[in-house]
Order: sequence, then C-alpha cells, then structure tokens
Amino acid sequence: MNKARVRTGGLAAQVYWEGNGGFERTVLFAPGIPYVTDREAITPLLVNLGFGVVQVQYPGTYDSEGPFEPEGCAGVLLEWERILSREGRLFDLRGEAWIKVGGDVEVVAAHSFGTYAAAGAIIRGLRPRVALMLSPMFEFGSKAPEVGLQVDLDKHVRHISRALPLTFRMHSVDEWEHFFAQESVFHPDEAKDVGEARTRLYCVVGDQDPSLNAPTSCKYVESFARKYSNCFEQAKGVVVEGGTHDVESLLSPAVVEEITALLKR
Repeated sequence: MNKARVRTGGLAAQVYWEGNGGFERTVLFAPGIPYVTDREAITPLLVNLGFGVVQVQYPGTYDSEGPFEPEGCAGVLLEWERILSREGRLFDLRGEAWIKVGGDVEVVAAHSFGTYAAAGAIIRGLRPRVALMLSPMFEFGSKAPEVGLQVDLDKHVRHISRALPLTFRMHSVDEWEHFFAQESVFHPDEAKDVGEARTRLYCVVGDQDPSLNAPTSCKYVESFARKYSNCFEQAKGVVVEGGTHDVESLLSPAVVEEITALLKR
C-alpha cells in the first residue's frame, strides 16, 4: 500500500492507495478525536476495493492551519472535495511526486466524532454515493440521550486541552465544552438542496461500546436519515456482537461483506 503526506491551502492529509500513479475512486475519511496520523483499520479494506483514501486532518490539528473548532471539522471535508475536484492531483511531500486523484468523492467514511463532521458535510452539500459511519455520533449536547451517548465528553475536552495543546489547537475550550454538553442543534434544520443526488447511509456500532448504547444508536440513525431525507437515500444500522468503540472490533466478517457489496460497482 502506498502512503503520501499532502498539504494544500493550509490543509494536510494522509493518502493511501494501491498501484502506480494514483487512483480514480476516492474515499474521504474523517477520524475521531483525539486521533493519530496513522491509517485506520478500515483503510486496507477500502484500498483493496480499489479506492484511494484521503484521511483529513481537521483545521487546527497536526499540520493543518486554522483554529480547531466544531464547524471547521465539517467544513474541511467540503474543502477537500473542492480541492480534489479542482486539482485532480496532489503532491506527495514524502515522495516528492504528483499523484493523480479522483475528483469525485464516491465514499465518505468516519469514526466516532468524525461521523459528526461527515454528517455535517453531507447536510451542507457533500453527496458521496455511500457514507460508512463507525460508532456514529452525529449530534451532542442535549441530543446525547437520543443519540445513545453515554460518556462524559466534558472530561474528554479537558484532557485534550491539557495533554495535547499543540496537537489540537482549540479556538476555545469553553466553546467545545458548550458544544458537547449543551448545544442542542448545531446542524442546519434543512439539508442543502443539490438536486436528486442522495447518499446511502451505513452505520455500525458495537454492543459492548462503553460510549454508545447500540439499540438507541441504531434507532437514532434511522430518525436522523428521515429528518434529512433529501440527502440520505436510506439508512441501515448494524450492531456487532462483541464490538467496542474500536474500529477493528466493528469489522466483523458480516460487516466486511456488506461494505464490499455496497462499494462494488
């Protein structure tokens, strides 16, 4: 598997693909927080299915410029879509060579907090054919019981701000605490109208996830898709027996088989 480090317009990402020269089919991957700049457990599966995976770094994290704030995490996926569509290639800073990339984002994949960013980008106009959401957390604050959240994210914010202040350069700790603990509605009430294009939503949660109640999470995913029915074609929530919050634990043989079927042309 090839790996490139790229940076354009102040935004950084890792790119994974197989073969020479680049790739035509593109996946945008949104990680959870905190995250490390390494490939996710699902990346080899996506690459083996013929995709190139662009794993974004949120603004204000690692090598991406700007402040680290909730809205910017959704916006960065839209910005990467514009970059890929406009450029059609990326410069590998490690290998010092250009790689060709598919300009259309066919799939968005995300884990944990990254699913908030991915859902937000889709509501705001990104239209992948498929969205793969692992341990889905589309909303926070007063929506937490509906989402199935059962974790104190206030402590999560304080840990990040104290332990990783240079890696995650928060615009405001208070802003993040308010977002996680109090914000009731952060996404727009209505999805952006981009015509007939809609996204198939496939979500996976583990029944041993300490952060999410699996049955509640699946029910919430379906209601979220109904609310934004002009951008989601259909929604399916899958519970993995023995699965935790970890990506690898969610990739059961049955889930891998369903993802493979979803992404085959």
